Amino acid sequence: MLRKLSTNQLYLLTGVACLFVYAPVLFFDFQRGWDDGWQVMNIYTVMGFTQDNLKTIFTEFFGGQYSPVNQVIYMVIYALFGFSPAAFHLYPLLLHIANSCLVLLFIQLFLGRHTDEAVSKARR
Repeated sequence: MLRKLSTNQLYLLTGVACLFVYAPVLFFDFQRGWDDGWQVMNIYTVMGFTQDNLKTIFTEFFGGQYSPVNQVIYMVIYALFGFSPAAFHLYPLLLHIANSCLVLLFIQLFLGRHTDEAVSKARR
């Protein structure tokens, strides 16, 4: 018979499952013909944290897209690791793990609220 998992164990299991599924991306190269070539490996990433570069990132579209937060994150990754594909792929991997844990949290909150309501109705 399965025992009930604690909340921390559920989050750990969720994180490990995501890591197991998405870990192979850490060994992939950049997809230069797709969006990595223009979105990650661009002049804004290389120029770094200058006032003009930050102003441009936050006020203009690039390639038909406005994504200043992503671009700043790419600049941080580039400043720390250069153009290492593993470092750039680790960011979305961690983002997937965090989002999966958030989904788990929302499910727990939703089910907990409705379970509490059902129990209180049954006691009436």
